[in-house]
Amino acid sequence: MNIKSFFNFDRKDGQISRISANDNFFTTLFEILEGRRAKFMGDLARNFGFYFRKLNLERTDDLVITLFAMVRNLKMQKSPDNIKSLIYARARINRLTEQYRNEEAQIFKTLFENCYRIVFQTNKREDIVKRARQLSRFFEEILLNIPVK
Repeated sequence: MNIKSFFNFDRKDGQISRISANDNFFTTLFEILEGRRAKFMGDLARNFGFYFRKLNLERTDDLVITLFAMVRNLKMQKSPDNIKSLIYARARINRLTEQYRNEEAQIFKTLFENCYRIVFQTNKREDIVKRARQLSRFFEEILLNIPVK
């Protein structure tokens, strides 16, 4: 599966100026976070993990630690504390991905922002908790497949 097929790349003077997710990817993410496509979630997470190896992350990188803490907090804390930790993790992840200027970091940021938007697309507490649980599973799979030095 080609990860780049899920994104639109806007180029300006030969450089990538903006990366956005296409509608098919948003629909797929929505189905994954709703729990409808569990098998596809594992395959997609594995492909993202292998794609993000180009970020050359190490165990002590703040991005890896923040992602791990986000997944752990979403699994272990009860609501609404787990949702508060997700909101805090979003701010930290956005700040950390700004340090990287490559295409992989922009795709990671786009992936995370779309997932975040889907989680909070509704006002029902049960739906938010269910989608946050699926989000933690999805990013846990991605973390398991990113080769970290």
